[in-house]
Amino acid sequence: RIPLTSSGKVDRKGLPDADVSLQRAAFVEPRSDDEYAVACAFADLLGVEHVGIHDGFFDLGGHSLLAVRLVAHLANATGRELPIRAVFEHPTVEGLAQALSEIEAGVIEAIPVADRSQPLPLSWQQERLWFLDQLAEGAGAAYHIEGAMRLRGALGREALKKALVCVVDRHEGLRTHFEQMDGRPVQVVSPVGSFGVDEEDVCGLDEEDISSRVKVLLGRRFDLSKGPLFRATVLKVAEDDHILVVGGHHTVVDGWSVDILMGEVAVHYGAFVQDLQAPFAPLAIQYGDYAAWQRDVLNAQRLDEKAGYWKDQLAGVADAISLPFDRPRSMKADFRGDHVTFDIPADIADSLKALARSHDATLFMVLESAFAVLLHRIGGDDDLVIGTAVGGRPRAELEPLIGFFVNTVALRHRFEGDEAFDELLTSNKQMIL
Repeated sequence: RIPLTSSGKVDRKGLPDADVSLQRAAFVEPRSDDEYAVACAFADLLGVEHVGIHDGFFDLGGHSLLAVRLVAHLANATGRELPIRAVFEHPTVEGLAQALSEIEAGVIEAIPVADRSQPLPLSWQQERLWFLDQLAEGAGAAYHIEGAMRLRGALGREALKKALVCVVDRHEGLRTHFEQMDGRPVQVVSPVGSFGVDEEDVCGLDEEDISSRVKVLLGRRFDLSKGPLFRATVLKVAEDDHILVVGGHHTVVDGWSVDILMGEVAVHYGAFVQDLQAPFAPLAIQYGDYAAWQRDVLNAQRLDEKAGYWKDQLAGVADAISLPFDRPRSMKADFRGDHVTFDIPADIADSLKALARSHDATLFMVLESAFAVLLHRIGGDDDLVIGTAVGGRPRAELEPLIGFFVNTVALRHRFEGDEAFDELLTSNKQMIL
Protein backbone atom coordinates (compact mmCIF):
# COMPACT_ATOMS: atom_id res chain seq x y z
CA ARG A 1 0.00 0.00 0.00
CA ILE A 2 1.32 3.41 -0.98
CA PRO A 3 1.12 5.87 1.94
CA LEU A 4 -0.45 9.22 1.05
CA THR A 5 -0.57 12.49 2.93
CA SER A 6 -3.89 14.17 3.68
CA SER A 7 -3.56 16.20 0.47
CA GLY A 8 -3.24 13.08 -1.63
CA LYS A 9 0.50 13.46 -2.18
CA VAL A 10 2.78 10.48 -1.76
CA ASP A 11 4.51 10.21 1.61
CA ARG A 12 7.81 9.05 0.16
CA LYS A 13 9.42 8.76 3.59
CA GLY A 14 6.99 5.98 4.39
CA LEU A 15 7.62 3.98 1.23
CA PRO A 16 9.26 0.59 1.84
CA ASP A 17 12.00 -0.70 -0.43
CA ALA A 18 10.47 -2.63 -3.30
CA ASP A 19 10.82 -6.40 -3.06
CA VAL A 20 11.58 -7.20 -6.68
CA SER A 21 11.20 -10.94 -6.06
CA LEU A 22 7.48 -10.43 -5.39
CA GLN A 23 6.88 -8.31 -8.48
CA ARG A 24 5.82 -9.60 -11.83
CA ALA A 25 8.28 -9.20 -14.68
CA ALA A 26 5.99 -6.63 -16.29
CA PHE A 27 5.70 -4.55 -13.11
CA VAL A 28 6.80 -0.94 -13.52
CA GLU A 29 6.98 1.39 -10.54
CA PRO A 30 4.74 4.48 -10.58
CA ARG A 31 6.61 7.57 -11.76
CA SER A 32 4.37 10.36 -10.49
CA ASP A 33 2.13 11.24 -7.60
CA ASP A 34 -0.95 10.63 -9.77
CA GLU A 35 0.28 7.16 -10.74
CA TYR A 36 0.96 6.40 -7.08
CA ALA A 37 -2.55 7.53 -6.15
CA VAL A 38 -4.17 5.41 -8.90
CA ALA A 39 -2.01 2.37 -8.07
CA CYS A 40 -2.90 2.72 -4.40
CA ALA A 41 -6.63 2.90 -5.22
CA PHE A 42 -6.35 -0.17 -7.49
CA ALA A 43 -4.60 -2.13 -4.74
CA ASP A 44 -7.10 -1.17 -2.03
CA LEU A 45 -10.25 -1.84 -4.06
CA LEU A 46 -9.06 -4.98 -5.85
CA GLY A 47 -7.07 -6.54 -3.02
CA VAL A 48 -3.96 -6.76 -5.20
CA GLU A 49 -0.57 -6.51 -3.49
CA HIS A 50 1.45 -5.15 -6.43
CA VAL A 51 0.10 -2.96 -9.21
CA GLY A 52 2.18 -1.86 -12.21
CA ILE A 53 1.51 1.19 -14.35
CA HIS A 54 0.48 -0.96 -17.33
CA ASP A 55 -1.99 -3.06 -15.33
CA GLY A 56 -5.64 -2.64 -16.34
CA PHE A 57 -8.39 -2.16 -13.78
CA PHE A 58 -10.70 -4.73 -15.35
CA ASP A 59 -7.87 -7.19 -16.06
CA LEU A 60 -7.19 -7.22 -12.30
CA GLY A 61 -10.81 -8.07 -11.47
CA GLY A 62 -12.55 -4.69 -11.51
CA HIS A 63 -16.19 -4.26 -12.49
CA SER A 64 -18.69 -1.43 -12.80
CA LEU A 65 -19.53 -1.13 -9.08
CA LEU A 66 -15.83 -1.01 -8.24
CA ALA A 67 -15.26 1.52 -11.03
CA VAL A 68 -17.73 3.87 -9.32
CA ARG A 69 -15.89 3.38 -6.03
CA LEU A 70 -12.55 3.97 -7.78
CA VAL A 71 -13.68 7.37 -9.03
CA ALA A 72 -14.94 8.27 -5.55
CA HIS A 73 -11.70 7.18 -3.86
CA LEU A 74 -9.53 9.11 -6.32
CA ALA A 75 -11.65 12.23 -5.80
CA ASN A 76 -11.24 11.85 -2.05
CA ALA A 77 -7.45 11.39 -2.36
CA THR A 78 -6.63 14.00 -5.01
CA GLY A 79 -9.47 16.54 -5.04
CA ARG A 80 -10.18 15.76 -8.72
CA GLU A 81 -13.32 14.09 -10.00
CA LEU A 82 -13.01 11.82 -13.03
CA PRO A 83 -16.07 10.87 -15.08
CA ILE A 84 -16.84 7.15 -14.81
CA ARG A 85 -16.26 6.93 -18.56
CA ALA A 86 -12.54 7.64 -18.00
CA VAL A 87 -12.07 4.30 -16.20
CA PHE A 88 -13.26 2.47 -19.33
CA GLU A 89 -11.41 4.65 -21.82
CA HIS A 90 -8.14 4.64 -19.85
CA PRO A 91 -8.26 1.46 -17.69
CA THR A 92 -4.52 1.23 -16.89
CA VAL A 93 -2.74 3.01 -14.05
CA GLU A 94 -0.72 5.01 -16.57
CA GLY A 95 -3.75 5.98 -18.66
CA LEU A 96 -5.97 6.89 -15.74
CA ALA A 97 -3.20 8.93 -14.10
CA GLN A 98 -2.76 10.87 -17.34
CA ALA A 99 -6.51 11.57 -17.46
CA LEU A 100 -6.36 12.61 -13.81
CA SER A 101 -3.47 15.01 -14.45
CA GLU A 102 -5.55 16.90 -17.01
CA ILE A 103 -8.21 17.80 -14.44
CA GLU A 104 -7.75 20.87 -12.29
CA ALA A 105 -7.72 20.02 -8.60
CA GLY A 106 -10.44 21.55 -6.48
CA VAL A 107 -11.92 21.29 -3.05
CA ILE A 108 -14.50 18.52 -2.73
CA GLU A 109 -16.57 19.55 0.24
CA ALA A 110 -17.54 16.84 2.66
CA ILE A 111 -21.21 16.01 3.08
CA PRO A 112 -22.27 18.21 6.02
CA VAL A 113 -24.23 17.17 9.08
CA ALA A 114 -27.82 18.30 8.60
CA ASP A 115 -29.67 20.68 10.89
CA ARG A 116 -31.58 18.30 13.15
CA SER A 117 -33.81 21.07 14.50
CA GLN A 118 -35.67 20.87 11.17
CA PRO A 119 -37.52 17.83 9.76
CA LEU A 120 -35.23 15.63 7.68
CA PRO A 121 -36.38 15.15 4.08
CA LEU A 122 -36.53 11.78 2.40
CA SER A 123 -33.87 11.04 -0.18
CA TRP A 124 -35.12 10.82 -3.74
CA GLN A 125 -34.75 7.03 -3.51
CA GLN A 126 -36.83 6.85 -0.34
CA GLU A 127 -39.52 9.12 -1.72
CA ARG A 128 -39.84 6.88 -4.77
CA LEU A 129 -40.58 3.81 -2.64
CA TRP A 130 -42.74 5.79 -0.22
CA PHE A 131 -44.87 6.90 -3.18
CA LEU A 132 -45.11 3.32 -4.48
CA ASP A 133 -46.15 2.15 -1.01
CA GLN A 134 -48.97 4.72 -1.01
CA LEU A 135 -49.96 3.75 -4.54
CA ALA A 136 -49.83 -0.04 -4.42
CA GLU A 137 -51.57 -1.51 -1.41
CA GLY A 138 -51.00 -5.03 -2.73
CA ALA A 139 -47.22 -4.76 -2.93
CA GLY A 140 -46.86 -7.02 0.12
CA ALA A 141 -43.24 -8.04 0.57
CA ALA A 142 -42.13 -6.81 -2.85
CA TYR A 143 -39.89 -4.17 -1.24
CA HIS A 144 -38.65 -6.21 1.70
CA ILE A 145 -35.05 -7.31 2.20
CA GLU A 146 -34.90 -10.25 4.54
CA GLY A 147 -33.09 -13.45 5.35
CA ALA A 148 -32.69 -16.24 7.88
CA MET A 149 -29.39 -17.66 9.12
CA ARG A 150 -29.01 -21.01 10.88
CA LEU A 151 -26.56 -20.79 13.79
CA ARG A 152 -25.38 -24.20 14.95
CA GLY A 153 -23.17 -24.65 18.00
CA ALA A 154 -22.82 -22.73 21.24
CA LEU A 155 -24.35 -19.27 20.90
CA GLY A 156 -24.06 -16.32 23.23
CA ARG A 157 -27.63 -15.12 22.76
CA GLU A 158 -27.21 -12.02 24.91
CA ALA A 159 -24.03 -11.10 23.03
CA LEU A 160 -25.85 -11.51 19.70
CA LYS A 161 -28.81 -9.40 20.84
CA LYS A 162 -26.45 -6.73 22.15
CA ALA A 163 -24.54 -6.78 18.84
CA LEU A 164 -27.74 -6.24 16.85
CA VAL A 165 -28.85 -3.41 19.14
CA CYS A 166 -25.44 -1.71 18.87
CA VAL A 167 -25.49 -1.80 15.07
CA VAL A 168 -29.03 -0.36 14.96
CA ASP A 169 -28.01 2.33 17.45
CA ARG A 170 -24.98 3.12 15.28
CA HIS A 171 -26.99 3.57 12.05
CA GLU A 172 -29.88 6.04 12.21
CA GLY A 173 -31.31 4.66 8.98
CA LEU A 174 -32.33 1.44 10.75
CA ARG A 175 -34.29 3.48 13.32
CA THR A 176 -36.15 5.59 10.74
CA HIS A 177 -39.80 5.73 9.74
CA PHE A 178 -41.77 8.30 7.73
CA GLU A 179 -44.49 10.68 8.82
CA GLN A 180 -46.31 13.33 6.83
CA MET A 181 -45.91 17.01 7.62
CA ASP A 182 -47.76 19.62 5.59
CA GLY A 183 -48.56 16.97 3.02
CA ARG A 184 -44.95 15.87 2.55
CA PRO A 185 -43.18 12.84 4.04
CA VAL A 186 -40.30 13.44 6.46
CA GLN A 187 -37.86 11.15 8.20
CA VAL A 188 -38.38 10.47 11.89
CA VAL A 189 -35.48 8.81 13.73
CA SER A 190 -36.28 6.85 16.90
CA PRO A 191 -33.87 7.41 19.81
CA VAL A 192 -30.86 5.25 20.60
CA GLY A 193 -31.87 2.27 22.72
CA SER A 194 -35.37 2.00 21.25
CA PHE A 195 -34.63 -1.13 19.21
CA GLY A 196 -35.32 -4.55 20.67
CA VAL A 197 -34.55 -8.07 19.45
CA ASP A 198 -37.39 -10.58 19.70
CA GLU A 199 -36.82 -14.12 20.96
CA GLU A 200 -38.95 -17.21 20.41
CA ASP A 201 -38.56 -20.74 21.74
CA VAL A 202 -39.44 -23.26 19.04
CA CYS A 203 -37.88 -26.27 20.76
CA GLY A 204 -39.91 -29.38 20.06
CA LEU A 205 -41.33 -28.19 16.74
CA ASP A 206 -40.47 -30.22 13.65
CA GLU A 207 -38.52 -28.68 10.76
CA GLU A 208 -41.65 -28.08 8.70
CA ASP A 209 -43.31 -26.10 11.48
CA ILE A 210 -40.09 -24.16 12.14
CA SER A 211 -39.82 -23.34 8.43
CA SER A 212 -43.44 -22.15 8.44
CA ARG A 213 -42.74 -19.90 11.41
CA VAL A 214 -39.72 -18.39 9.66
CA LYS A 215 -41.85 -17.68 6.58
CA VAL A 216 -44.45 -15.94 8.75
CA LEU A 217 -41.78 -13.75 10.33
CA LEU A 218 -40.29 -12.87 6.96
CA GLY A 219 -43.68 -12.08 5.45
CA ARG A 220 -44.79 -9.50 8.01
CA ARG A 221 -45.71 -6.15 6.47
CA PHE A 222 -43.96 -2.94 7.41
CA ASP A 223 -45.91 0.20 8.21
CA LEU A 224 -43.78 3.05 6.83
CA SER A 225 -45.64 5.60 8.94
CA LYS A 226 -44.95 3.90 12.28
CA GLY A 227 -41.97 1.58 12.06
CA PRO A 228 -39.88 -0.13 13.05
CA LEU A 229 -38.70 -0.70 9.48
CA PHE A 230 -36.01 -3.15 10.59
CA ARG A 231 -36.68 -6.24 12.71
CA ALA A 232 -34.66 -9.12 14.15
CA THR A 233 -35.81 -12.32 15.84
CA VAL A 234 -33.75 -15.14 17.38
CA LEU A 235 -35.48 -18.53 17.27
CA LYS A 236 -34.19 -21.10 19.75
CA VAL A 237 -34.43 -24.57 18.15
CA ALA A 238 -32.19 -26.23 20.75
CA GLU A 239 -29.44 -25.21 23.15
CA ASP A 240 -26.93 -25.49 20.32
CA ASP A 241 -29.19 -24.61 17.41
CA HIS A 242 -30.69 -21.19 16.62
CA ILE A 243 -32.09 -19.25 13.66
CA LEU A 244 -31.51 -15.53 13.25
CA VAL A 245 -34.31 -13.92 11.20
CA VAL A 246 -33.73 -10.34 10.04
CA GLY A 247 -35.75 -8.14 7.72
CA GLY A 248 -36.02 -4.54 6.69
CA HIS A 249 -38.01 -2.41 4.29
CA HIS A 250 -36.09 -1.30 1.21
CA THR A 251 -36.53 2.36 2.21
CA VAL A 252 -33.94 1.87 4.97
CA VAL A 253 -31.67 -0.87 3.66
CA ASP A 254 -30.27 -2.13 0.33
CA GLY A 255 -28.11 -5.03 -0.77
CA TRP A 256 -24.83 -3.22 -0.05
CA SER A 257 -26.17 -2.41 3.41
CA VAL A 258 -26.74 -6.09 4.18
CA ASP A 259 -22.99 -6.74 3.89
CA ILE A 260 -22.29 -3.84 6.26
CA LEU A 261 -24.99 -4.99 8.68
CA MET A 262 -23.83 -8.60 8.94
CA GLY A 263 -20.17 -7.60 9.03
CA GLU A 264 -20.69 -5.18 11.91
CA VAL A 265 -22.90 -7.63 13.80
CA ALA A 266 -20.18 -10.26 13.49
CA VAL A 267 -17.46 -7.90 14.78
CA HIS A 268 -19.63 -6.68 17.68
CA TYR A 269 -20.59 -10.24 18.61
CA GLY A 270 -16.98 -11.41 18.49
CA ALA A 271 -16.02 -8.60 20.84
CA PHE A 272 -18.92 -9.02 23.27
CA VAL A 273 -18.43 -12.76 23.80
CA GLN A 274 -14.92 -11.84 24.98
CA ASP A 275 -16.14 -8.92 27.12
CA LEU A 276 -14.40 -6.45 24.81
CA GLN A 277 -15.55 -3.27 23.11
CA ALA A 278 -16.19 -3.34 19.36
CA PRO A 279 -13.53 -1.36 17.45
CA PHE A 280 -15.83 1.04 15.61
CA ALA A 281 -15.36 4.80 15.55
CA PRO A 282 -18.54 6.91 15.35
CA LEU A 283 -19.85 7.50 11.83
CA ALA A 284 -19.00 10.93 10.42
CA ILE A 285 -22.45 11.29 8.84
CA GLN A 286 -25.77 9.45 8.89
CA TYR A 287 -28.25 8.62 6.14
CA GLY A 288 -30.38 11.64 7.00
CA ASP A 289 -27.38 13.89 6.36
CA TYR A 290 -27.00 12.30 2.93
CA ALA A 291 -30.69 12.85 2.15
CA ALA A 292 -30.52 16.54 3.09
CA TRP A 293 -27.28 16.99 1.09
CA GLN A 294 -28.77 15.23 -1.93
CA ARG A 295 -31.81 17.53 -1.89
CA ASP A 296 -29.52 20.56 -1.68
CA VAL A 297 -27.18 19.43 -4.48
CA LEU A 298 -29.97 18.31 -6.81
CA ASN A 299 -31.70 21.68 -6.87
CA ALA A 300 -34.48 22.60 -9.28
CA GLN A 301 -32.14 23.60 -12.11
CA ARG A 302 -30.09 20.39 -11.96
CA LEU A 303 -33.24 18.30 -11.69
CA ASP A 304 -34.61 19.96 -14.82
CA GLU A 305 -31.37 19.14 -16.65
CA LYS A 306 -31.49 15.50 -15.56
CA ALA A 307 -35.19 15.18 -16.33
CA GLY A 308 -34.50 16.65 -19.77
CA TYR A 309 -31.90 13.98 -20.45
CA TRP A 310 -34.34 11.19 -19.61
CA LYS A 311 -37.17 12.74 -21.61
CA ASP A 312 -34.90 12.72 -24.66
CA GLN A 313 -33.59 9.24 -23.88
CA LEU A 314 -37.07 7.71 -23.57
CA ALA A 315 -38.98 9.77 -26.15
CA GLY A 316 -41.28 7.59 -28.24
CA VAL A 317 -40.53 4.37 -26.39
CA ALA A 318 -43.16 1.62 -26.46
CA ASP A 319 -45.27 0.93 -23.36
CA ALA A 320 -44.14 -2.69 -23.11
CA ILE A 321 -42.01 -5.34 -24.77
CA SER A 322 -43.94 -7.55 -27.21
CA LEU A 323 -43.34 -10.91 -25.59
CA PRO A 324 -45.53 -13.89 -26.55
CA PHE A 325 -47.32 -14.70 -23.28
CA ASP A 326 -49.10 -18.01 -22.74
CA ARG A 327 -51.98 -16.34 -20.87
CA PRO A 328 -53.61 -12.87 -20.75
CA ARG A 329 -51.46 -10.33 -18.96
CA SER A 330 -53.08 -8.75 -15.91
CA MET A 331 -53.79 -5.04 -16.07
CA LYS A 332 -52.73 -4.74 -12.42
CA ALA A 333 -49.36 -5.69 -10.98
CA ASP A 334 -49.61 -8.69 -8.67
CA PHE A 335 -45.94 -8.64 -7.55
CA ARG A 336 -45.63 -12.41 -7.97
CA GLY A 337 -42.06 -12.33 -9.25
CA ASP A 338 -39.66 -15.23 -9.28
CA HIS A 339 -36.00 -15.94 -9.89
CA VAL A 340 -34.30 -18.85 -11.62
CA THR A 341 -30.83 -20.11 -10.77
CA PHE A 342 -28.68 -21.93 -13.31
CA ASP A 343 -25.03 -22.68 -13.95
CA ILE A 344 -23.00 -21.34 -16.86
CA PRO A 345 -20.21 -23.76 -17.92
CA ALA A 346 -16.74 -22.52 -17.00
CA ASP A 347 -15.51 -22.38 -20.61
CA ILE A 348 -18.45 -20.20 -21.64
CA ALA A 349 -17.95 -17.96 -18.60
CA ASP A 350 -14.25 -17.56 -19.50
CA SER A 351 -15.18 -16.70 -23.09
CA LEU A 352 -17.67 -14.09 -21.91
CA LYS A 353 -15.06 -12.48 -19.67
CA ALA A 354 -12.54 -12.49 -22.52
CA LEU A 355 -15.10 -10.84 -24.82
CA ALA A 356 -15.68 -8.13 -22.20
CA ARG A 357 -11.94 -7.49 -21.79
CA SER A 358 -11.41 -7.26 -25.55
CA HIS A 359 -13.92 -4.38 -25.66
CA ASP A 360 -12.81 -2.71 -22.38
CA ALA A 361 -16.30 -3.53 -21.15
CA THR A 362 -17.67 -5.27 -18.07
CA LEU A 363 -19.28 -8.68 -17.87
CA PHE A 364 -22.55 -6.91 -17.05
CA MET A 365 -22.40 -5.03 -20.36
CA VAL A 366 -21.91 -8.28 -22.28
CA LEU A 367 -24.71 -10.15 -20.49
CA GLU A 368 -27.13 -7.22 -20.60
CA SER A 369 -26.53 -6.87 -24.35
CA ALA A 370 -27.11 -10.59 -24.83
CA PHE A 371 -30.34 -10.37 -22.84
CA ALA A 372 -31.49 -7.48 -25.05
CA VAL A 373 -30.78 -9.57 -28.16
CA LEU A 374 -32.80 -12.45 -26.67
CA LEU A 375 -35.82 -10.19 -26.02
CA HIS A 376 -35.46 -8.69 -29.50
CA ARG A 377 -35.52 -12.11 -31.15
CA ILE A 378 -38.39 -13.46 -29.05
CA GLY A 379 -40.65 -10.41 -29.27
CA GLY A 380 -39.49 -8.89 -32.54
CA ASP A 381 -39.19 -5.36 -31.13
CA ASP A 382 -36.49 -3.17 -32.69
CA ASP A 383 -36.74 -0.66 -29.81
CA LEU A 384 -36.96 -1.89 -26.22
CA VAL A 385 -36.08 -0.83 -22.68
CA ILE A 386 -34.55 -2.90 -19.89
CA GLY A 387 -34.50 -1.65 -16.31
CA THR A 388 -31.47 -2.17 -14.08
CA ALA A 389 -30.25 -1.00 -10.70
CA VAL A 390 -27.16 1.10 -9.93
CA GLY A 391 -25.43 1.28 -6.56
CA GLY A 392 -25.95 5.01 -6.01
CA ARG A 393 -22.98 5.66 -3.69
CA PRO A 394 -20.86 8.17 -5.63
CA ARG A 395 -18.94 9.45 -2.59
CA ALA A 396 -16.44 7.51 -0.48
CA GLU A 397 -18.03 8.69 2.79
CA LEU A 398 -21.27 6.95 1.82
CA GLU A 399 -19.69 3.50 1.60
CA PRO A 400 -19.95 2.60 5.34
CA LEU A 401 -23.58 3.73 5.72
CA ILE A 402 -26.61 1.48 6.01
CA GLY A 403 -29.48 2.92 3.98
CA PHE A 404 -31.25 2.92 0.63
CA PHE A 405 -28.99 4.32 -2.10
CA VAL A 406 -29.95 2.17 -5.10
CA ASN A 407 -31.44 3.85 -8.17
CA THR A 408 -33.22 2.20 -11.09
CA VAL A 409 -32.31 3.34 -14.60
CA ALA A 410 -33.74 2.51 -18.02
CA LEU A 411 -31.43 1.15 -20.73
CA ARG A 412 -32.83 1.71 -24.22
CA HIS A 413 -31.81 -0.63 -27.02
CA ARG A 414 -32.36 0.09 -30.70
CA PHE A 415 -31.71 -2.64 -33.28
CA GLU A 416 -30.86 -1.62 -36.82
CA GLY A 417 -30.49 -4.24 -39.54
CA ASP A 418 -28.11 -7.14 -39.14
CA GLU A 419 -25.39 -5.52 -37.03
CA ALA A 420 -22.84 -7.87 -35.50
CA PHE A 421 -22.88 -8.47 -31.75
CA ASP A 422 -19.49 -6.69 -31.45
CA GLU A 423 -21.06 -3.55 -32.90
CA LEU A 424 -24.07 -3.84 -30.62
CA LEU A 425 -21.86 -4.30 -27.57
CA THR A 426 -19.81 -1.22 -28.47
CA SER A 427 -22.90 0.97 -28.80
CA ASN A 428 -24.51 -0.49 -25.68
CA LYS A 429 -21.34 0.15 -23.69
CA GLN A 430 -21.51 3.84 -24.60
CA MET A 431 -25.23 3.98 -23.78
CA ILE A 432 -24.68 2.31 -20.38
CA LEU A 433 -21.80 4.63 -19.54
